[in-house]
Amino acid sequence: MKRESAAIFLLSVLILSTLPLLGLIRTSGRQPNAVTYTRQAHPAYVSHAPIVIDDDSDFATQGWPGSGTEADPYVIEGLNITTEGTCIDIRSTTVYFVIRNCLLVSTGTDSQYVIYLRGVSHGRVESSTLIGARYSVFMSLVSDISATNIVASGSGERAAYAYKGGDLVFDNWTVHDKQYGITCVLSDNVNVTNSRIWAEIYGLWYSRCTNFSATENSFYGCSPSLDCRDRSQIPLNMTGNTVNDRPLLYLNGTIDTVVDTSNYGSVILTSTRNVTLSGGIFSDVSVGIQTHFCENTSVAHVSVSDCVYGIFVGYSNWTAVSYSTFSDFTSAGVNVGASCMGLNVTGCTFTSSEGVGIGSTAMPEIRINSNVFVGCGVREVAHEYQDWPVEMWNNTVNSKPLGYLVNQTDLVVDGSEYGQLYIVGCVNTTVTGGTFKLVGPAVTVGLSNLTFVRDVEVDGMGESIWGIMGILSNNFTIADTMLKNFGWYGVYLEQVSNVTVDELRICRAETGIACTTSQVVRFTNCRIWNCTGGFGGIWLYNTENSTLVNNTIFGCSNYGVWIRGTSSVDIYGNKFGWNAQNAADDSGVNWDNSVDTGNAWSDYEGVGDYVIGGTVGGTDHYPLVLTDDTPPEISSPPDAEFEEGDATAIVTWDVSDQYPHYYEVYRNGSLVESASFCCQQQASVHPEGTAGEIWNYTVVAYDYAGNKASDTVFVHFTPATAPSIDHPDDITFTQGVGTHIITWHPSSVTPDSYVLYVNGTVTESGPWDGSAISVEVSDLTEGVYNYTLFVNDTRGLSASDTVIVTVTPQETTTTTTGGTTTGTTSETTTETTAPGGPPLDPLLVIALVAGVVGAVVVVLVVINRRRSKVV
Repeated sequence: MKRESAAIFLLSVLILSTLPLLGLIRTSGRQPNAVTYTRQAHPAYVSHAPIVIDDDSDFATQGWPGSGTEADPYVIEGLNITTEGTCIDIRSTTVYFVIRNCLLVSTGTDSQYVIYLRGVSHGRVESSTLIGARYSVFMSLVSDISATNIVASGSGERAAYAYKGGDLVFDNWTVHDKQYGITCVLSDNVNVTNSRIWAEIYGLWYSRCTNFSATENSFYGCSPSLDCRDRSQIPLNMTGNTVNDRPLLYLNGTIDTVVDTSNYGSVILTSTRNVTLSGGIFSDVSVGIQTHFCENTSVAHVSVSDCVYGIFVGYSNWTAVSYSTFSDFTSAGVNVGASCMGLNVTGCTFTSSEGVGIGSTAMPEIRINSNVFVGCGVREVAHEYQDWPVEMWNNTVNSKPLGYLVNQTDLVVDGSEYGQLYIVGCVNTTVTGGTFKLVGPAVTVGLSNLTFVRDVEVDGMGESIWGIMGILSNNFTIADTMLKNFGWYGVYLEQVSNVTVDELRICRAETGIACTTSQVVRFTNCRIWNCTGGFGGIWLYNTENSTLVNNTIFGCSNYGVWIRGTSSVDIYGNKFGWNAQNAADDSGVNWDNSVDTGNAWSDYEGVGDYVIGGTVGGTDHYPLVLTDDTPPEISSPPDAEFEEGDATAIVTWDVSDQYPHYYEVYRNGSLVESASFCCQQQASVHPEGTAGEIWNYTVVAYDYAGNKASDTVFVHFTPATAPSIDHPDDITFTQGVGTHIITWHPSSVTPDSYVLYVNGTVTESGPWDGSAISVEVSDLTEGVYNYTLFVNDTRGLSASDTVIVTVTPQETTTTTTGGTTTGTTSETTTETTAPGGPPLDPLLVIALVAGVVGAVVVVLVVINRRRSKVV
C-alpha cells in the first residue's frame, strides 16, 4: 500500500512539475447563477381550451365549481391550456375566484398575455406555471388580487404588470427569461415577497405607487428600481432583499452616515441627508446606486458594470460622484432626472458602447470635470441658461478633448480635434469636419445664434441616443453631414428658429429628424433612409412656417414623414418611397406648391390626386409616380485563394443603387450572410473552408423597389502555412557602450501573439499584429544571452528565431607600485544563463510529459501485479 501511495505521489509531483513547461494557466470568472425551474405539484393536468370570462355570470354559466363568495370562490384548477393567444382572460368581475395548479402556455410569437385581468376584484392565482407571451400576468384596474407560488418563464417582456391596482400581493414567484420581473404602476398597497427573479432589465420596477413593500426577495442579474415622484411614493419596507446573493442596502431617512458599500449588491437611498457611500463593486445589476429625495449624497471609489444605470438620481439635490468607474451601462453611467439641483462628477471613467456617460435634464449647478469617457459622452438637455453646466473642463471623449464652448463669439472650430462638442450661448460659430463615434450627441448647440455645422460625420454604432442636437437656438445650419446608426434621433431640434438642414444624409436611425416647437425650419436636398421605428424619417411637431423641399426619404419602417400639431408647412418636390406609410398628416399642411409641383410617391397609382394618410390627411394635387426599374449595379471581384483558417479572408462586392436595401450571400446555395446597406454600399463575406475545398460564394443585392442583381466568386482554400521570421545577426558589444536593438520582421497571414524568452525565461509577451518586434539590449551586464522570439498565428502555428547577445567587459586601468602600467584586463568570464536554459520546444515538452506519465503508469502496473500475487 505504501509503495502504491508513493507511486501515486510521484506521478502527481511529476505531472504538476511539468505544468509550468506547458504554460498552463488556470483562469477563473464569475459563474452563472444557478437556475432552478420548479414544476408545481399536481397529479395531472387536464387539457382545456382558452377561457374567456366577461362578467360574474360567466363563471356559473361555464360550469366552474363554487359560488363566488369569499368562503366558496369559483375554482379554475388543474388545467393545461396551451394556445397561441391568451390562456385565461377575465374582465369586469366582482365575485371571488381562484386559478390554481394550472399549466398555462402561450406559444404565439406575437402573443400578449398568459393571464389577462381587467376591472377584476377578489381574484387569486396560485401554484401555477406560466410560460411565454409578452406578459405572464397583466392586471389593469384591479383590486384584492393575489398571485402566489408562481413560476413565470419563457422569453417575454414582463412576468407581472399591474396598472392602477389596489391591495395586490405577489408572493413566492420564480421568474426567468423576462426583461422585467414584477412591475407596478400607479398602484396602492402592494406587497412583493419571497420571490426569486432573474431578469434582463429590471427585477422589480415600480412607478408612482403608494404603500409599497418588497421584502425577502432575491434578484439575480438584476435589481429593484424605483420611480418616485413625491415622498408619499417612497416604499414602506424594503428589508431582507438580496442582489446576486449580497444584501440590498436600503436606507430611508438616514442622516450623517458613512457607509462602506463593498458588501452590498445594490444600494437604494430615500429621504437621506449627508450620506457618504464608498468602496462598492456592483456588477450585473439594474441600478448600482439610486437616490430619491436625498440631500448631500457623496459617492466615491465605487465600480458599477453591466447595468442599466450606474447611478440614478431622482428628485435629489447636491450629489457628488468622484473617482469611480462605470462600464457596460445601457442607459447612463450617471443619470440625473428633472427637479434636481447640484451635480458634481470628478475623476471618473465611463466606458460603454450603448448609453451616455452622464445624462441630465434641466438642472442647475452641474460640474463635470476631469473625467474620461470611452465610447460615450455627456448628454445635457437644458432650456434655461442656468441649467447648462457651470463647469465642464479637462474631460476627454475617446481620447480627445470634450469641447465646452460657452459665451464665445466668432469661432471657427475644427471638429476633428474634439471627441464631443457643446456650443452654449455662443454667437457666429462654425464647426467643420470631424468624425464622431459612440458619443450621443456628437454636437450640441444651445442658446446660440448663427451656428454652422458642416462636413461632419457621426456614427452612433447603433446605440447612441442623438447625433446632433439643437435647443433654443436661432439661425442654425446643418449641411453636408453624414449621420448613421442611431438608437434614437439622428437630429433633434427643439425650440429653434430659422434653421436650415441641407444635404444631410441619415441612415439607420430610430427617427431620422425630430423637430418640435420650432419656427421657420427648412429641410432641403436631404437623403434619409432605413429609419427603423420611432417617428419615421422626419417628424414635425408644433413646427410652423417651414418647408420640406427636394428630399428623398425611403425604406423607413414607420413613416416617411409624420406631421403633427403643425400648420403652415409646405411639402413639395420630395421623393417618398417604400416606407411602411409614406406620409401621415395629423394637422393639415400643404402637400404641393399650389401651382404645379407635388411629390413623387412609390404607392401612387398615377391617376388623380394623392391622398395623405393620418387623422386630418391632406391632398397632393400634383403627384408623380416614383418608380425604380433599374437593378443594382454590382462589381465582379476575381476568384480568390485563401489559406485554410485565414481570419482576414474577405470577399467584397461594391454595389451601386439609388435605393439600396439589403444583400444576401450564399455559399454553395446555402445562406451564410445577410445585412442591410447603409452609407457604404458594399456587400462582404468572410470565407471559411479547409484545404483543398472550393466554395461558390454568390451575392444577391436588392433595392427597395424589389430589383436585384447577383455575382459569384469561387474561393479555393490552400493549406495553412506557419508564420515566417527572419534572423537578425548575433550581437557582441562592450558593456555600457552604445545602443543595441534586436529587431525581427516576422510575417503571417493571421498574426496573433508573440513570446520572448531570455535564457529560457519568458520576459515579454503580448498580441502581435504582423508588424516588426524590437527589443533593446543596451543595458545588459557582462555575459552571454540567448534571446528567442516565438510568433504565433490564430491557427496555432508558430515560428521562432534565436539571437545570441554577447556583452564583453569594459577596459580597465591597472596601477602598480613604482609606476603606472596601462593595459586591458578582465576577470574570468562565465556565461550567464538564467535557470531553465533556452526555451523548450512545446512538442518536446509534451513528449516529456507523456513519457513521465507512461513511466509511472508502468510502475503502478508492476505494483498491482505484485500485489495480485499476495495471498
